[in-house]
Order: sequence, then C-alpha cells, then structure tokens
Amino acid sequence: STEHQSGKTRSVSSVMSDSASFFTLLRQLLSSDNSVRTAAEKQFHEAKLQEPDRVVASLVACVNPANGSDDTSRTQAGTLLRRCIIAFGGDSVWSKCTASTRTQVRSAIFQALEQEANGPAQKILVATVSTIADSLEEGDAWPELIPMALALAKSPNVQHQNCALRLLGELLGTNVTGRVLEAQQELGGLVNIGLQHPALQSGALSLVCEIAKVVEGSALKALQSVLPALESALHAIAATPDFEDALQQLVMCASISPVFFRPRLREWVDVMLKLRSTTVDRCGRERPAQPCV
Repeated sequence: STEHQSGKTRSVSSVMSDSASFFTLLRQLLSSDNSVRTAAEKQFHEAKLQEPDRVVASLVACVNPANGSDDTSRTQAGTLLRRCIIAFGGDSVWSKCTASTRTQVRSAIFQALEQEANGPAQKILVATVSTIADSLEEGDAWPELIPMALALAKSPNVQHQNCALRLLGELLGTNVTGRVLEAQQELGGLVNIGLQHPALQSGALSLVCEIAKVVEGSALKALQSVLPALESALHAIAATPDFEDALQQLVMCASISPVFFRPRLREWVDVMLKLRSTTVDRCGRERPAQPCV
C-alpha cells in the first residue's frame, strides 16, 4: 500500500515537473474517451492535494500564449486556475499556496493578459483576476493590482485598453471596490475616451454600468453626465455581436440602480424602440430585438 502510494506520488510529481506532460494532462481532461478522462481527473485531483503550488504555477504558465499553448488549452487552464482559487465547501487550492507562489501567479496573469488575443481566454483571465481580488484577506492586499490595471488601460494597444475596462468593471463589487473608486479621475478619463472609440465602446459601457451599481449620491449624479454618450455608444454597438451583452449589462444596471437613468428616461425608451429591429447575435446574424427590449 505504501509502495503503491509512493508510486502515485512519483507519477503526480513527474507530470507537474514537465510542462509538456502537463499540457498532455490538460488535453486528457477534455478527452471523449471516458477512461482517459477519468484517469486524468484523478491525477489532477491528486496533484492539487499533494502539490498545490506546482499545480497553480503550472496552470498560470499554460494560460500565457508565449508558452506555446493553443486557444483551447489556455481557456481550459484559465478555467481550472479560477476554480483553484474558489473555495468549494472548504479550503481552496489557492489558500494552500505559499505567499511567494500567489505573488508570482498574480504577476504572471497580467503578463498573460498583455499577450492574450483570444476573446474567451482573455475573458477567463479577467474573471480570474477578479476572483483573486475577491479572495484577498487582511495582510494580503495585492497593492499592485489597481496600478497594473490602470497601466494596462493606458497601453497604446486598443485590445489592452478594452481588456482593462472590463477588468476594472469586474473588480467593482469585489473586496477592492473602494480602491478602484479611489481612482475616480482615471476612471472618468477612461470612460469618456472609451465611449467615443468604436473599439472600446462595449468595454466602456460595461464599466459605466458597474460603477453605477456601486456608487450613489453625488458620485452617481456626476456619472449621469455620460448618459448621452452612453446612448450614442449603444447605437454604435447595436450593429455588432456585442449588443446582446451590452443590453444585458444595461438591464442589470437598471434593476440595481434605476435612478441612474432617471434624468434621460424618455430618451432611453426612445433608444430601445429604435434599436428593437437592429440587433444581431454572436454569429453576426440579424434577429428581432423585441424580447430584449
């Protein structure tokens, strides 16, 4: 029994120490062969129990396009990494990692974001950063988080800017909400620029909706000044596959902070009526928007 257990440990260690073997394990986790997939799931579970630091480090290495992984593998690795951070009825894999590993992973995720061009993989990375931010505890503040997000937003690369807009939006509502709102001046500049730039309008709209959900009083009143620009951005987005997501963001925002839209309620009703026949789905196919309206 002891020999068998040590054999399993050696098997797990050999996989975790070899990046090529770990990529193979990720592919096996998606296998259509039940026996292959089951064996891979067992091996991955044992690795998380025995070597949480190496599992997390291997996953964050896999999410970086610079390491040669394909889109599917990066998306899968990002999903598994995020699950390692979430506690499911007990301690998370992330909580068992050393402070050094957590610091390295945080830095590596931003490096991956700077390289990632695939939409689904980028979305998973943004969600992972948000999940880490929401798991922060006293003494583990991640002071570089907001500066790194703002630096990404100031990149000359439009894709980086859009990613940063969505990231800042996702961070609102987490344990770092107050720190994000402290960057009020920077957020205002990003929103104003984003709502005017075709490639950034969807991300800027999302950020505005997230801000509106968490601010009130004078801060909410100040935010209402962007409503006309928000309407124009929605008109522009209506002809793109991003429209459905944008509409869902607005509906959610209105359900949580209806007072945000009050100064231009009539105009927003008109906007919705005009857009009811112009929506397209994610494949670019036209479809009626009446149910969404």
